[in-house]
Amino acid sequence: MDIDNDMALEYILLNELDNIMQESSDEIVEEIKKNVEDVVYDPFNPVAYNRLGENGGFLGSWMKQKLGDMEYIIYSEPSLMEYNPENFQHGSLYGDYISDTRDSLIDIIIRGKSGPYFDFGKEPHWWKQPRDFWTPSVKNIDAKYVNNLIFKIHTRLGFDVNKS
Repeated sequence: MDIDNDMALEYILLNELDNIMQESSDEIVEEIKKNVEDVVYDPFNPVAYNRLGENGGFLGSWMKQKLGDMEYIIYSEPSLMEYNPENFQHGSLYGDYISDTRDSLIDIIIRGKSGPYFDFGKEPHWWKQPRDFWTPSVKNIDAKYVNNLIFKIHTRLGFDVNKS
């Protein structure tokens, strides 16, 4: 398409910006998932239950939703996590902590707010330790997001850009 007026230029820029926003939101979801793996999953392996990962676990609950023109929300969707309290997956049927934890799992993980049901063995209990996957996600996104966005737009439109 030739750019022969302001409207044509605006159309091309907005269309390209929308495509890049879609890709960028996908990258942000992947950044969060990487930090969930690094900070939450990799350091500790549960003994009392099996993690579900991308297939019904916390890792697989991260998604994006387009709200409007070039506006996305990224969040953990509790309904995508399996609720299997018999196997201690996102809840329990025992003790004083009978509940579905999916809605509050982010807070439980980041702040180390797990209940005392499995408080046996040597302390400290890893599931009661703060595992803040969110702060490094935000720092990484903040550090590269805007620069990468500008670079992608200019590169796709054929401008010669040096990324430094």
